[in-house]
Amino acid sequence: MMKKFLPFLLIPMILLLSACGNHYAFRDDSFYTMLAKQTDLAFPELSFTSTNELNADTLYLFFHFFVRTNALYANGEEFKKGNHYEIPVSDIKKVLDDYLGAKNFKPEELSKKEMYDKEKGIIKTKTLSVFGGSRHVKLDDKKYLGGHKVQFTTSFYDDDKKYLYSKTMVIYEKENENKYQIVSIESTKSK
Repeated sequence: MMKKFLPFLLIPMILLLSACGNHYAFRDDSFYTMLAKQTDLAFPELSFTSTNELNADTLYLFFHFFVRTNALYANGEEFKKGNHYEIPVSDIKKVLDDYLGAKNFKPEELSKKEMYDKEKGIIKTKTLSVFGGSRHVKLDDKKYLGGHKVQFTTSFYDDDKKYLYSKTMVIYEKENENKYQIVSIESTKSK
């Protein structure tokens, strides 16, 4: 008799367990719109699906971006040495790995070769990049892809609220941390 009811008991349990597995606690919408806005200000034309597509200059700029937008190393002031900054390549690689999953930064490939001091293992620069401006952004869609990956699409508008373009980003949200990794950015010109 128990064998007769077993399928009726198993089916609701399987449905219940699968429903629990699909629940994902998204961050507040403002997080996604702010991240889209910030990345667009720093990298307006950038699209990539793999960090292997990014050259040394773009990766180095991403380092500045993450330092500034996440207030790392006291917004970079920890690297200040008099009238310039000395940034250890090991710190650049750590930040790029943490926030971009990039393991391919090669300082010797920077377009300004004189910045890299191979013996000291540092990048020497007079300034740290600052990103400013404003964007009118609307979050169009967000969905959970599994494995802590979230895809979201935002639309960008000019000051007259005329549509300009959309960007879809995939980020990896680190569990139990207020950190993320940018996995990809894709631009779309028409709606």
